[in-house]
Amino acid sequence: MELPTLLGSLIDQRRWPRFLDGSGVAPHLRDKGINIELLQANELYNGDASKIADLDTLQLFADNEKASHMYRVRRPSADGANIELPWLDVEKAAVIGGGADYGDDVWLVLDYRSGATDPRVLVNEFVRDENENLRCYWREVAPTFSAFAEILPEPETKPWWKFW
Repeated sequence: MELPTLLGSLIDQRRWPRFLDGSGVAPHLRDKGINIELLQANELYNGDASKIADLDTLQLFADNEKASHMYRVRRPSADGANIELPWLDVEKAAVIGGGADYGDDVWLVLDYRSGATDPRVLVNEFVRDENENLRCYWREVAPTFSAFAEILPEPETKPWWKFW
């Protein structure tokens, strides 16, 4: 999987922010006070989405039955299933950001099920089901990465440690 060309352009032009207010990207994060830290150029491994380190966590969850159900992540190669929202197909996903605080368990991902060159952007949300079990649901933030780029704020110029 290749990262969108536009992502490389945003990084090269220094228009790819380090942090996002979670509520500006996904309204369901507003009451939770979650900020999203976007992966930067050195973390994106030269545009090869299959080598993004942060995807390892979601792939490990997909390989564990209990975690797979809690985080709603699966591998179609393991069971041949067609995976649709609110589940995430980890074989067609690339993490581009995550919760800025330890333990947030929030990921911002490119979902290549919608297209190879301009994938949709998803973020997860935890909700209690009818049995009061905590479940993860993957929600669309933008139908394409191009549309997501249009809602990005201008990057902050202050050092990262001044965000807290």
